[in-house]
Parts: sequence; structure tokens; C-alpha cells
Amino acid sequence: PRRSLPRLVPAAASVILRLLLFLPLRLMVRAVIGSEAFWRSGLSNAYRDATRLTDDMVRRYRWPSAVRGADRGVAQFILAQIGGAQLPAGDEMGLTDGQVWAALCSPNFTIPTLVLHGTSDALVPVSISRQLCARMPGASLVELPSGHVPHEEDPDRVAAEISAFVARHTQPPTN
Repeated sequence: PRRSLPRLVPAAASVILRLLLFLPLRLMVRAVIGSEAFWRSGLSNAYRDATRLTDDMVRRYRWPSAVRGADRGVAQFILAQIGGAQLPAGDEMGLTDGQVWAALCSPNFTIPTLVLHGTSDALVPVSISRQLCARMPGASLVELPSGHVPHEEDPDRVAAEISAFVARHTQPPTN
């Protein structure tokens, strides 16, 4: 029993710290995610041409933050990240992030995959998608002249790329 006490102290301190931080953090999160300026600023960074961002678009992105408990979920996520928790990528199957990436990049993974990426994406560099597609058998990368949200900046082009990809991979083989 005495040997387990040293292990319990850090765990108890962690729980107490989380409880002390949770309410102020939740209130801060509520103020931030409820702010139109927060969403407008973040979305402006996601668009290649921020002048195309409309008030209606900001409202659509902001709407989920008005759901009861959204602030609680975000606060819990922040605390988990501060505590070093890893969110599992394939949690239904109990897979870790590394296991998912290893499976996707395995020579045995032959499912045709389309990756669309904006060349002016300020949030995720296009080099990430280039590296992924270079390692992933059957992956096709289409670089679009957009930011982080090509499906909103150029929906017709995105739809055309998806349609062409599906058509290429669903035609019966010719003998």
C-alpha cells in the first residue's frame, strides 16, 4: 500500500489541477468561441482570398459553438492536450494515429484515394499532402489554387475533380 502512494500523489494532483482549471477555462472558451471576431479571424486565415468570406459563412461556422455544452467539450479537449493525451485516430478499432498512417502507407493499401489540397493553404502546408501521396499507394494529389477550404472557394472545380476521379476508378476494365 505505501509503495502505491507515490503513484497516487501525481494522479491526485493532476485531477485537482484539472478541476481548478476547468471552470475558468470553460468560461474563457465560451467567450472566445461565442465571438464572431474569433470565427472571422480564423476563417480569414483559411481562405486564399478572405474578401470572399461572407457574413453567412461566418454564421454557419459559428453555429455549432452555440450548441449547449460546446464550451465544455472544447475545454476538455484543451485540458487533455495540456495533459499530453493523444486522441486516437481510429478509436472504433482501437488504432493509434501511427497505426492508421502505417496502414495507409503500406504497399498492401491499394484503395484509390483522392487528396485535394489548396496551394495557398496557410494552415496545413501542401508539402504534407505531397509527402502523404508519395508514400501512399494509389493516392492522387490535386493541388488547387485555393486556401484551406477549396470545397468552399471553388466548389465547381472540387466537384469536377471528384467526379473525374470516381469515373476513372469505376469504369469496367477493357479487355
